[in-house]
Amino acid sequence: MTKKNKVIMTSLIIMMGIFSIFIILFNSSNLNLEKIEISIDEGEVPPSVISYAKKYENINIFKINLEEIRNTIEENPFVDSAKVKITLSKNLRISLKKVKVNAIIYEIENKSYAILSDEGIFSVDNEDKSLIDNHLVIIEMQQNVLNALLKQKDFNKFNNLVANLDILNDFSYLISRVKYDNNVNNSFGFFKLELENTNTVIRVREQVDSHLLIKAIEFAQKNDFNKESQTVLDVYHGAIIERNLPLGG
Repeated sequence: MTKKNKVIMTSLIIMMGIFSIFIILFNSSNLNLEKIEISIDEGEVPPSVISYAKKYENINIFKINLEEIRNTIEENPFVDSAKVKITLSKNLRISLKKVKVNAIIYEIENKSYAILSDEGIFSVDNEDKSLIDNHLVIIEMQQNVLNALLKQKDFNKFNNLVANLDILNDFSYLISRVKYDNNVNNSFGFFKLELENTNTVIRVREQVDSHLLIKAIEFAQKNDFNKESQTVLDVYHGAIIERNLPLGG
């Protein structure tokens, strides 16, 4: 056997040895995950993330693609970012950062939820509905309105309008519903705020100052409203206060 052939044979033996070691490692139950740890910086871990992670229980650590796990988890609308690693003790450790939710969107026809964040609007999995925060503004809209809104792709204006509804967190006992509608042709949108125990609706047509919103709510609640209907725009710029409308009308 020539020297060259000896080198080739030695290389093949080494490669086969390395391959055999990898086969043993990939199939060794001694290298299976011992534990899965999931944490989040605020609130609860989304149940769908827990369900997804469970499929890696007792899986050999060499068969786990950490990048794939991270990318999949970051698709969850409640997750801003994720860090994934396997520890020396064979634990899969997942650390989540919660996304900042600006409002909850309720799509009327399908009775489904979505969240509004600075990045856009994202559908909520049925498994994660328990994370819907009723302390946030919940905005109702029809499916065609939601579809039209999604086509705009630029949510800055919509987010700015929602930001001015934050005051409703403190005055939520006055509001029975918050609905959103728009003209699909020109993307002109407005919020319709229905006040509790009255036949009053406030239509918000543009970004407004929060203290004006408070004044509008107080104004709409006054018993002598009908006597002062001429002061609508003086009280609340960019809004129309309507009286004697049926709730939901």
